[in-house]
Amino acid sequence: MSGEKLFSWSHFSICQSLQRYPDGCEREVTRMEHPGAVVIVPIGGQGEFVLERQYRAAVDRWLLEFPAGTMERGEDPLECAKRELAEEVGLAAQHWQNLGTMLPAPGFCNEVQHLFLAQELSVVSANPDEDEIIEMQRFNQRDLTEQIRSGAVIDSKTVAAFYRTLLALAD
Repeated sequence: MSGEKLFSWSHFSICQSLQRYPDGCEREVTRMEHPGAVVIVPIGGQGEFVLERQYRAAVDRWLLEFPAGTMERGEDPLECAKRELAEEVGLAAQHWQNLGTMLPAPGFCNEVQHLFLAQELSVVSANPDEDEIIEMQRFNQRDLTEQIRSGAVIDSKTVAAFYRTLLALAD
């Protein structure tokens, strides 16, 4: 989709364009253009889910989340997932499974999130971005389910990726 770029910052742009809708009418649309992202569900050898407790300035609070990150333009999603897992929590995985994609905010943004299950983990050197304050935490499936049920985990990509993982593991 092309159009007028109103604002750009880092990897993101706000664009406006005329778009033809399925009913044939043309309407002006403003959207955020996003290069895509990855969400990684790391599971350790004892079946524990690895999450990060991360300070998120936009909401001024600490959140429990699966590791995730923005893709570089043209970057392969799996390569991005491997990079983000190492950078954010200092882990590498021998086994990767694609869990599909999801659209986190299709009402205003074209971001596609690629979900991956990472297993057979090993420790590598972490290198988080300077604005990332991250503490790694581990939960078994029952405890993570309770964290979600109680509202302690409210990050939508984490809740959705956990559900996709449970479906994949049930197969």
